Amino acid sequence: MTLWRTDVGDDIYRLNTLNDSVIKEAEELLNVELPEAYINLLKEQNGGYIEYNSIPCPPNLKLEDNTIDIDYIMGIGKDTGILDSSELIQEWELPENIVLFSGDGHSWFAFDYRIHKKNPPIIWIDTESNIILSIATSFKQFLNQLYTEESVEFDPDGTVQVSKGSLLIAIEENNISDIIQSIDLLPFEIDFSIEWFSELLIKLSNHSNNEVRKSVSQATYSLMNELDTEKLSILATKFENDIDLDVKYYGTLVNEKLI
Repeated sequence: MTLWRTDVGDDIYRLNTLNDSVIKEAEELLNVELPEAYINLLKEQNGGYIEYNSIPCPPNLKLEDNTIDIDYIMGIGKDTGILDSSELIQEWELPENIVLFSGDGHSWFAFDYRIHKKNPPIIWIDTESNIILSIATSFKQFLNQLYTEESVEFDPDGTVQVSKGSLLIAIEENNISDIIQSIDLLPFEIDFSIEWFSELLIKLSNHSNNEVRKSVSQATYSLMNELDTEKLSILATKFENDIDLDVKYYGTLVNEKLI
C-alpha cells in the first residue's frame, strides 16, 4: 500500500533514515520488540504524514462520524518520534507499557505491551473521556483498516453537489467512492425522494463492497424517522446478517428503534 504523503514540504514527522543499529537501540531503550510490519514500513520512510486520514470506529464506540482521525505515524527517534513516548505518557497521564505512535494529546494510537510482549495489539486512547479501546490485533491489521474519509463539498447556495443521476451513474460504473458520497449526501438534496432512496438502499445493501454497505447502514439509521417500517425491517434484517461488524452494529441499532 502507498502510505506516505509526498506533497508535504516540511514534514516534521519524517525522521532520519533507519538502519539496524538504530532499531536495536530503540528497542533496548523502550524495552520492547517492535512489530515487524512497523519496522518494514519505517525502512521505506522513517515516519511522516500519511495519505489516509481515518480508521473505522469500533462498533461499541459511538462517535458522531463513526471514524477516528489520524494524519501521521511516528518514526523511530526523538522529537516527534516514538522515543518521546515516556515523556508523553507522563505528561498526559497515560498507562505504562505502551508505545505511542500517533496522536495529538486529546487522543493517541499506541502499541499495547501491557499483556503482549511481542506482536502487540493497537489501542486508541481518548484522554478526555478516559477511554482505551483495542482497534486492531496487530499493526498490519491496523494499516489495512486505514482509509480516506472524503470531505463534503457544497455549492455557493449551500446545496450538495450530488444528484439522483450521479448516483445512478456511479452504480452503473461501480464507482465506489462516488456511490458512498452520494449515499451520504443525497438526503440533503431539495428534490430528495425518500421512497426512491429507500428502494435504492435495499438494493445497495447487497453490494459486494463493505464500505458501500456500511454507508447504506449509516444512512438508514440517520433516516429512521422518515423510512417506513416495512423497509426498515427489511434493511435491519439484512444488516444483522451482514459479515461486516459495523453493518451488524447499525442493524442492531435499527432493530432497537423498531421494537
